[in-house]
Amino acid sequence: MKTISSLTLAGCASIGGGRSCATVSATFWLAIAVGTIALVSTSWAQRADQTSTPTSVTGNLSDASRLDEIIVSARKRDERVSDIPESITAISASELINKGINDVEALGRETPNLQLNMRQDLTTNVVIRGVGAYGDVLGVGFNIDNVPNFTDQTMRLEDLESVEILKGPQGTLYGGSAIGGIVRYVSKKPKFDWSGEFRAEVGSYNSLNVFAAQNLVLVPDQLALRLSGYDVKTDGYITNSALGIDGSPSTQYGVRAMLLYQPTDSVSALLTLRHARMRNGADEYIPRAQVTSFTHDAPFFKPTSNTRTTDGAVLEVNADFASRNRLTSISSYTRTPYTIDTDISFSPPGMPGLSLFTLPGNRPTEVATQEFRLTSPSTDTYDWLVGLYAADIRNVLLNRVGIASYVPTSATTVINDFSTDRIDFAGFGTFNYHIGNFTVGAGARVGETRYKANVLIEAGGLPNQSASITSRSTLPKLSVSYKLDSGRLFYASAAKGEEPGAINVTSTAPIPFKSETANSYEIGSKGNWLDRRFEYEVAAFYVKNKDHQAQTNRFIPPYGLVAIISNVGDARTYGTEANVNWRLATDLTVRASAGYLNAKWQQAAISGVPIDGKFVPNSPTVTGSLGIAYSRPVFTGLRFDGDFDMSYANKFWWDLANTPGTANPAYWLGNARIAIGSESKSWQVSLSATNIFGVHYWTEYNPGFYVPGTGPCAGCTDLGAAGAPRQIFAAISLRH
Repeated sequence: MKTISSLTLAGCASIGGGRSCATVSATFWLAIAVGTIALVSTSWAQRADQTSTPTSVTGNLSDASRLDEIIVSARKRDERVSDIPESITAISASELINKGINDVEALGRETPNLQLNMRQDLTTNVVIRGVGAYGDVLGVGFNIDNVPNFTDQTMRLEDLESVEILKGPQGTLYGGSAIGGIVRYVSKKPKFDWSGEFRAEVGSYNSLNVFAAQNLVLVPDQLALRLSGYDVKTDGYITNSALGIDGSPSTQYGVRAMLLYQPTDSVSALLTLRHARMRNGADEYIPRAQVTSFTHDAPFFKPTSNTRTTDGAVLEVNADFASRNRLTSISSYTRTPYTIDTDISFSPPGMPGLSLFTLPGNRPTEVATQEFRLTSPSTDTYDWLVGLYAADIRNVLLNRVGIASYVPTSATTVINDFSTDRIDFAGFGTFNYHIGNFTVGAGARVGETRYKANVLIEAGGLPNQSASITSRSTLPKLSVSYKLDSGRLFYASAAKGEEPGAINVTSTAPIPFKSETANSYEIGSKGNWLDRRFEYEVAAFYVKNKDHQAQTNRFIPPYGLVAIISNVGDARTYGTEANVNWRLATDLTVRASAGYLNAKWQQAAISGVPIDGKFVPNSPTVTGSLGIAYSRPVFTGLRFDGDFDMSYANKFWWDLANTPGTANPAYWLGNARIAIGSESKSWQVSLSATNIFGVHYWTEYNPGFYVPGTGPCAGCTDLGAAGAPRQIFAAISLRH
């Protein structure tokens, strides 16, 4: 097996809207240094160069026209996607590059019945099959290297082996905050070779993106280190015509070190240390009169900014016993300070306004987790897994903020000062019993979540208050599957999920809201035909939600945004999904997906007004995608690669009440990439484009945010975050 290391270089040119060469930071030079190590270290390699196949993707090398077989660890053991009796989308490292997927919004277009994007405050909005919620409600979990991610779900998608998207409740293995599903980031692990990568890219809006990674062999076959880093800069596509500046310039960088110690075949330890920082314009929402009134201009009277810094450490230890049972311990700690400085009054240009900003003493988010699990080997008869989990999750929201007028600046008024602490305890287990071609699976998680809030100051409320709520749950999961000798799988499954209760801390009182639960039922089939040249996955599902949590946002002077989370009521969701991949020829693959979703409130109310029969927000009735990948030799020793895809979202509602005129129109988004390089992939140059047709769309929208007549522009009652326009990027790659 040949190990490939890659190096990508690019000049600092202006392409498709760029205005000047971006200033590089220390992380850029770190990336250069790591890339240089990648080149020099080839001469130190103690093994012959071999072509690499990622550990998560393996193919039958005897027939290049067959589709690759995907291996995932979604159920905390290595399995083929085709053997898992539930819907799962797995995107390999090569697919992430070929499809131009490097952020959560691009990721969200890869699977039907999924809405996923980054909010203006650097967190995510995500809904799977109508479950989950935009805002500070979670509902869909994120996981990086087997650790829950509550801090930087919108991290840059670099140095990943794969991304796995699991639909339906995943509480049995992943606990609370996975009621709608889970998104797993799987990092590339250290290898016992001297391979490395270095990639750079320039593009629209003065974008400059650099990434580097290097494997180092410290002790052959025992101790290996992988270093990686990225640096990303862009002026951003939001303008501020009032000040004549870029409204939301963005910079982000990250570095990671992974040390693998493997003294024997049965014992291993992996230590991961990471540091990342991201800064962009804060709350660059655009006041609008209606959803079809679109612009990329946010004419605020003052510059704004968000800054988020994340430091994390994970230690995973695995030990295999003589019986081949595996004991795993995963310990993690993450700390994330977050600051904001934004305009909350949206005053017209030249007029005094109000600024909201983080005060000294703002408490960082801190997450500590510990998991122990014992896993049996897979046999022809059975396999099982049992474990214990605990977590301490503190201050996931901005907790000490104030307001002041400008210009001139007056004394600061503290409007929020609070602390929160969520503690999780759980025991879990799964068991699969194989009877011929049948497999019966069962699992359960028994857990408790304790949530406590201490409120010193709350906007519009009384000071020095405290509140707490305890949620207890038993989350079962059952499945029955039958696999034909041809490899096609038919299955039925049922699962229960929970989003634990919590406390309102940014409203006018620290009022608890209850747990949300979901009972989900799914039937489906997956497999391949034509000697694994055609793959398919189809599923039908029904979900019953109880005490659905939802957030409503309103502008209340002089405090600005007031967010209230409540149990809106019950909902039911049903639909179908299908994914196909067809290798028409060795050099041509066609992929397509489609989803139908009917998500409606059954017994629910907002502000005392019934919304029974209304559609659940952010849940398009029809979603889908169509893509073509083409790769073939051209000339002597050269290969051409091309990838084109279109994604579709039908009309959907932004608000709970489905107010006339607040539905987002249907839209298509297209992306394309072409590249040419050596057959051995030792070098490659590429050109890519996103939103190639320049479609206008929103990633967030708040209808009725302003009382009529109080908005910053004539007729403005709504507020939205504009999606990215057309962007073009160029890069050059080198591998050795």
